[in-house]
Amino acid sequence: MMVTRTNPLGRHERSFPRRQPETLARLRDEVRRLERAIAPDTNAHGTVTLGIAEIDQHLPWGGLPRGALHEVITEDPGAGVGFAAVLAGRLAAWKMKNGTDSMVLWCEGARPLDAGTLYAPGLKRFGLAPEHVICVRARTDRDALWALEEGLSGGLAAVVGEVGAVTLTEGRRLQLTAEMAGVTALLLRPPAAAAVPAAALTRWRLSTLPAATIPGIPGVGWARWRARLFRCRGGTAHEWKVEWRDETSALALAAPLCDRPDRTQPTRLAG
Repeated sequence: MMVTRTNPLGRHERSFPRRQPETLARLRDEVRRLERAIAPDTNAHGTVTLGIAEIDQHLPWGGLPRGALHEVITEDPGAGVGFAAVLAGRLAAWKMKNGTDSMVLWCEGARPLDAGTLYAPGLKRFGLAPEHVICVRARTDRDALWALEEGLSGGLAAVVGEVGAVTLTEGRRLQLTAEMAGVTALLLRPPAAAAVPAAALTRWRLSTLPAATIPGIPGVGWARWRARLFRCRGGTAHEWKVEWRDETSALALAAPLCDRPDRTQPTRLAG
């Protein structure tokens, strides 16, 4: 109910009663219900699991839906490439198991001249065989988006795009094309993209954590990331600390002890 009152200066002011926390919670639940009701059949093409039960079970579909658009936003391009390589590798492995095309199209959009490029041994380390990757370097983000859309229609295992600027209309085109073709699209985007609306089914923020030391190999560690799911159609936000295990070639939840100082080493006191 709206209330009208007169302030000391004789001007009319309009105010609205504050929403109670339980009212806001009900409204959020209703929005999520409506999103599920109007969402496309995201299980039409099945899912790809991340291999971590806690994450897969948190997602409404039991994993990431194939044939959909997903975004990974990160300040560290290397972390984004590693995370995308893990997902693309799992998608390619599923395609290969089913006897279909296991190729992945990887498009690099506009970037500084001193920026790095894909490193084949690095992709292989994260489970994506380099011989299954088609790399495209585009002069502009628009060219990269065009290549991604064409790739989605080619029956590939997945397409990955490193792009900065993506309009909501361009994102919707990718989502619709991915849905119709049954091919998964992954976008790697800079931090500024988090504040811009997007058509992606899920949106992740990825940050790098100190590497977990591999037992018996000083100075060498597993890659560790903080993966925050901040937008999920029909789902809720959550955050996990994950690491890549070379010996199992899979993601795993980071052990809590990895965040603590090594108490097995003597502590040197000041003075």
